[in-house]
Amino acid sequence: MTDPKTSVDPRFSEDGAEPTSWVDTRDAIASAELFWISTVRTDGRPHVTPLVAVWIDDSLFFTTGPEEQKGVNLSHKQSRDPHHGPQRLG
Repeated sequence: MTDPKTSVDPRFSEDGAEPTSWVDTRDAIASAELFWISTVRTDGRPHVTPLVAVWIDDSLFFTTGPEEQKGVNLSHKQSRDPHHGPQRLG
């Protein structure tokens, strides 16, 4: 896999800002213990929830049940967006 090219949008960045490298981004994802996923309900309302996930072979994996809200939302193929932050379990 070719590493993505990172960039900053000058409209939302300070002068001289440098993008985070893909290597640093990948390392942060790989070491994260907790992620957040944003999905959209069928009525258009957002749903954001924490989840445990793993990064393996340049892919993010997580589980959900078919009756969990994120599972219902994902089954409708609405937009979703996983987020990682400095959160740790425990």
